[in-house]
Amino acid sequence: MSSILKAPWQVGLAVGATLLVAADYLGQALTNLALLAGSDGIEPVLEYDAISGASGSYDISARVLFAVGAGLLILGAFLWAGAFRAGVRAIITVAMVVSFLRHLVSFALAFDPANGVDIPGFVEAEFNNVIALVAVSLLWFGAGHRWVAHKSKEK
Repeated sequence: MSSILKAPWQVGLAVGATLLVAADYLGQALTNLALLAGSDGIEPVLEYDAISGASGSYDISARVLFAVGAGLLILGAFLWAGAFRAGVRAIITVAMVVSFLRHLVSFALAFDPANGVDIPGFVEAEFNNVIALVAVSLLWFGAGHRWVAHKSKEK
């Protein structure tokens, strides 16, 4: 029987939230690759860059966003399987806090009209990050905490 079927609802919610944020990062990476493909490809595209907060190349952003998205997918799969429960819970929590803060800073910088940033897109991403942060935080309390502690006591 799968580990996720034995887990409390908090774990399923955290897995879903982690995969949602991973899909958001991968979608942003694909958007940056599409913008890079639409440019000359060799010279940096001089528009607002969500990663560095300044003008720069979409290539660097796409690589970073793809790496973070792939990492979150792997962590979500580990959580789904119930492997490395305590470590995965800690890493996912830190990743969600960093993701929340990154979008919050980018959202604050987006109000400058010169940057040409899609504000509704940042609002949606920040909303997803808040949901994911709350869902992952549930693993630190109650049944989620007992589920993580149960596995570590068996070894």
